[in-house]
Amino acid sequence: MSIGSGVGGVLRFEVTNRSNKVIHSYDCRYYSPVPVGNGSYGSNPEEGLLPGQSRTDSISAHEYAPLTLTIDFVQFGDGTTWFSNSPQSTVKPDGLRAGAKAAASYLLTVMSRDGTQTVMDTLPRIHADMREPDGRATNPDFGTFGFYCGVANIAVRIEHEFKDGGTQGVETFLRSYPE
Repeated sequence: MSIGSGVGGVLRFEVTNRSNKVIHSYDCRYYSPVPVGNGSYGSNPEEGLLPGQSRTDSISAHEYAPLTLTIDFVQFGDGTTWFSNSPQSTVKPDGLRAGAKAAASYLLTVMSRDGTQTVMDTLPRIHADMREPDGRATNPDFGTFGFYCGVANIAVRIEHEFKDGGTQGVETFLRSYPE
């Protein structure tokens, strides 16, 4: 074995969009009865995942044991979402709401202080600007990535509003959030 080489294999699989909307991002969780090789990852296909379209994904498979893959969360291009109802889900509605509320409040402050264009300029780095409140990361009602996905949800919704209604759409959205 040499430094940098891996032991184990790679599991390749396809994810297919069976909805009638473009998928912006999703969270996939994988688990098995063995203590190693469990986890999750978020995916944000560059051009989105169009209805009926498939994409190849992969994970490291260090053990030869039964493995279950599940989609815990889907965010569509218009900002609407779908959640798994699994208690082990990595993204839960309470976490998404908390992250979205915090991000909308933060961006409303940015807009009031510096204008709508600064809000748009802030979106690519919104996760660097937003921090999950103390204790939230361990809140089982949030899921591991709930807050993070909530912040991303506001960014997606604002981009959608900007595309449809320009700066006025963004201003109206932020001033009226939460709906």
